[in-house]
Amino acid sequence: MCSRASPSWGGCCGAVASVGAASSRRTGGGVRGDSRRWAWLAVAAALGLDGWLKWWSLGALGEGQFQPLIPGLVSLTLLFNPGAAWGLLSGQTELLVAVRLGVGLGLLGYLLYRPLPPVRAAALALVAAGGLGNGLDKLLDGTVVDMLYSPLLSAATQALYRQDYPVFNLADVWVVLGVAVLLLGSVGKQSSKENPARP
Repeated sequence: MCSRASPSWGGCCGAVASVGAASSRRTGGGVRGDSRRWAWLAVAAALGLDGWLKWWSLGALGEGQFQPLIPGLVSLTLLFNPGAAWGLLSGQTELLVAVRLGVGLGLLGYLLYRPLPPVRAAALALVAAGGLGNGLDKLLDGTVVDMLYSPLLSAATQALYRQDYPVFNLADVWVVLGVAVLLLGSVGKQSSKENPARP
């Protein structure tokens, strides 16, 4: 089993995802095969990048110390999160692992067997990579490595809820981006139905 503490941790998630990428080559040629292959490759790339950044953070960042990356927007730190966002479900390791891996693996299967439009496939690939990234991390050590902090988002949540915005990681970013793209696509599709183009 991969260990978060070993140098191989940076490539662990990418190695796991590459199995799926290799499997996609067997889905056949043509447009359908290509769309599924690219979706799996997107999962592999996103998952590998998330795993590498977590491994790098363990050696380069200090817990509780903040290093500005983009002043005022994003800082780097190190946090071991036992739960989900805002520490929710702390201690519920089995539940969180099951949900995250279940969502990730379920979406991988969907991407493999269901040809989709490129934008939708890319969005689902990001959500799958995010679920798998945090699910594998939680499975290995019981916590998730977070390293990104946004002073700007924290200022907004402090004004609204009097709480800092939680420290997050790339897997979280993938999920948010994927869901945002899916929502925007759904809104755009609904708008097109309500206002069809006139001849």
